Amino acid sequence: MARSTPVAESETVMSPFHRRGRSGAAATTAARSEPDQPELGDGLRLRPMTGFEEEFLETVIADPNTSRTCNELLARCLVPPGADHRAALDTVRALTPAHRDAALVGLRRRSLGDRVVSQVECPGCSATNEVEFDLSAIDLALDTPPSSVRCRLEDDREAVLRVPTAGDQADLVAVGLTSDAARRTWMLTRTLERLGEASGPFPEDAIRGLPTSIRRGLEEALADASPELDLSMSVQCYSCRLDFTSPFEIRGFFLPSSRAGS
Repeated sequence: MARSTPVAESETVMSPFHRRGRSGAAATTAARSEPDQPELGDGLRLRPMTGFEEEFLETVIADPNTSRTCNELLARCLVPPGADHRAALDTVRALTPAHRDAALVGLRRRSLGDRVVSQVECPGCSATNEVEFDLSAIDLALDTPPSSVRCRLEDDREAVLRVPTAGDQADLVAVGLTSDAARRTWMLTRTLERLGEASGPFPEDAIRGLPTSIRRGLEEALADASPELDLSMSVQCYSCRLDFTSPFEIRGFFLPSSRAGS
């Protein structure tokens, strides 16, 4: 049996400016929220999952937009079972992806406990590895993001941006862009509020037409200001001993019992 612990590398599209090894993502020895604690970060008061959420997940489990699914799941658990959750969804979409993911960990612990068991296929030899880890080992402490991000660019203009949100993340995935450069253009268009004396919103072609050095300065400013939390796993294959990273997989995380019947 292969065993693993969460590490700082995520497959979900947190933003196009994701960086490795940022604070708040590493597994540590102390949990920052107990399963029975009624309130999570950002004041979210999440109830445990019910059959309503199980059925919802079963209907969308194949949706490649994991961010949209996670946003919806959290919103449903902010209201009574079966209640209208549209206003709650706005609350979740306004979180940073990292704070949304921290809330997901809290929801999972409250609903199904700390121990996560999943099965992942080795990319080297295709062997199926059973992996398990304890969610209480994840440090969920995250910095509060700034209300705005200011940076001085190399042409001496000041830029003002806002930190990308979980809503931005879901919308970016929904657009279906296949190019990293196109994703960065999309996110800068979405988040750039002021550039020098000009105020946004800016046309996408205006962002696309910026010099690469200016774009890079904007991207780095967003990366530095955006908190990160990774839910992927470090795995060593029991068969060929290959070390690899397995991404967050919502079925195994929230519906572990469904593996046996799938």
